[in-house]
Amino acid sequence: MTKSNKVKAEEDGQQTTYTLDMPNKDLVFQSQINTIEPFTGKSTQNAQQWISHATNILQIQGFNDTHELTNLLSGFLDGEALNWFQDNKATLTEWKELYTALTQRFPSPPSFTNTFEYFQQLSNRRQGLDEPTADYYAHVLKLCNKYNPLMSDAERVDHLKKGLRPSLLEKVLDRDPVNPAQFIAVVLKAESNQRILQVQVETGPTSNNNNITSFTSDRPQQVSNFHNQRSYEEPRQPRQQRWSDHQQQQQQHKQNGSYGGPTCYTCGKKGHISPACHLNWA
Repeated sequence: MTKSNKVKAEEDGQQTTYTLDMPNKDLVFQSQINTIEPFTGKSTQNAQQWISHATNILQIQGFNDTHELTNLLSGFLDGEALNWFQDNKATLTEWKELYTALTQRFPSPPSFTNTFEYFQQLSNRRQGLDEPTADYYAHVLKLCNKYNPLMSDAERVDHLKKGLRPSLLEKVLDRDPVNPAQFIAVVLKAESNQRILQVQVETGPTSNNNNITSFTSDRPQQVSNFHNQRSYEEPRQPRQQRWSDHQQQQQQHKQNGSYGGPTCYTCGKKGHISPACHLNWA
């Protein structure tokens, strides 16, 4: 069976298709589904490890009904294991029945050598600089399952943290995920934010300069009109007020002795002319 976005199962002699469409938010599910390898029953595979891992992935996504789990798990069988299931599916309608029968039919106890090898791989696994986080996540979970299919979520998260890129690890430590599903959700979000920030840093200054240039080139006439309008709209004093101010300035100069000025022919005093005489304004 090839991996895809659909899981096929056999039910009542007819093929039932469980469609697992992958919208953007279900990228986590797609990464987890990719860790479930087809089970063929070969001696290199461990039936107990395989069914435990596959069941854990499906339950995380909400498939908890035992009958539904059995149908979904059968969709990952291939080769001799699939032929065996088809011959016995009438008695394998519940998960517990499938688990017991499968592990008895295909026993393959793990060897100490393989267990130690998987532990070494887990201990040395590091995410590459350009390695997609989804690929790293899927591979580490696969190693966890091979090393210990009954490994707790906390242990799996610890192994995932151990080899994560330092720039992403800081975000994970802040959020403290408690299971692999939370871990990958936090990391993918942090990775997306880093890409957005990088784009802003690379394009931000150029974009700002372009905006400034565009403003000054597209609006010079508007700026000029604005200043002209302000100049035109400056409030002007009434004529009588301006004449009164002029008289006050002349009177001040007269008192200070710094201004002689003309002689008024109405009152005979200096400092103003006859039309401005106070006698004419009385």
